[in-house]
Amino acid sequence: MTNHSDALTQQVFTFASELYAYGVREVVISPGSRSTPLALAFEAHPKIKTWIHPDERSAAFFALGLIKGSGKPVAILCTSGTAAANYTPAIAECQISRVPLIVLTSDRPHELRSVGAPQAINQVNMFSNYVNFQFDLPIADGTEQMLYTIHYQMQIASQYLYGPHRGPIHFNMPFREPLTPDMNRVDLLKSQVKTLPHYQKSIAVKGISAILQKKKGLIIVGDMQHQEVDQILTYSTVYDMPILADPLSQLRKSNHPNVITTYDLLYRAGLDLDVDFVIRVGKPVISKKLNQWLKRTKAYQILVQNNDKIDVFPMPPNISYEISANDFFRSLMEEESVQRKDWLELWQSLEQQSRVEIKEYLNHASDEAVYVGEVIHKLSKGDA
Repeated sequence: MTNHSDALTQQVFTFASELYAYGVREVVISPGSRSTPLALAFEAHPKIKTWIHPDERSAAFFALGLIKGSGKPVAILCTSGTAAANYTPAIAECQISRVPLIVLTSDRPHELRSVGAPQAINQVNMFSNYVNFQFDLPIADGTEQMLYTIHYQMQIASQYLYGPHRGPIHFNMPFREPLTPDMNRVDLLKSQVKTLPHYQKSIAVKGISAILQKKKGLIIVGDMQHQEVDQILTYSTVYDMPILADPLSQLRKSNHPNVITTYDLLYRAGLDLDVDFVIRVGKPVISKKLNQWLKRTKAYQILVQNNDKIDVFPMPPNISYEISANDFFRSLMEEESVQRKDWLELWQSLEQQSRVEIKEYLNHASDEAVYVGEVIHKLSKGDA
């Protein structure tokens, strides 16, 4: 089991690396005991410049000036308790001015909240009226889930750091004592830059053109909430792209030859084909096995959702678009055609084999699923 020091080190070094990946190059720190882990992580990062301002109110306004001067997001960090409240005037100004200030408030662990512990106030959602995004991070526990949470929430928050949705965001970060990370693990501090913006209101095909020219592509469609989907089928037909269609995608009823419906069974059986890129459309699919594959695949992932609150589950995409599926795929129709016939036929063959196996099973089985299948099969279009 990971000890506390290792877990804390992984958490704060990963968080500092994520901020750098999304464009943060400066952090303004107002020193305090509870903020020690993250302050040391920023100090140790080789490419992040830190400023020390003991007074939180002036520190926040100083950061606002840095952002206006550089055009890049800047983070501010304080200790727990009433120190955080002194950030409020500058955060309100950032909201009005649409300035991407990243507010980091250190906090007591959950067991010290609402029990009368010194310098403990309710910091969760404390800037609700003035921030575009807020999240209370979990305590460091050394699990992959804790690190995934950082990656997920940073990608969601990144849409407010650039572009038309710019504005302040808030991460509340509880830390349990002891508060000193392992400074020998600076190898965990990364200086990798992620493609920005990750969140785009319009389709810039040129940015993903090279990806779309690769052969092994998949379209994965989740719940479309009654959105139009005909252009997905048109694009799939022209460019020979298999479509893994969720039961809520509206695509299964089309009987289109490129629509694959048995992928859950295929992945349960151990299917693990190499894939170059995936276009994820709509809400996340309900198939646990497909989501597990999306989490571990090295394929380039493009997310298309017609809303401003992206669903990054099960894995933060490489790039995402706020656009309807029909508009997205209509824009892609200007791209050169790609020879994918054998790739598509492989998936169609797998689908056909799976259906044969399912039919054979239904002919001999007598469990509840068989009866449900029979009832569904006998329903007509007029049944509701």
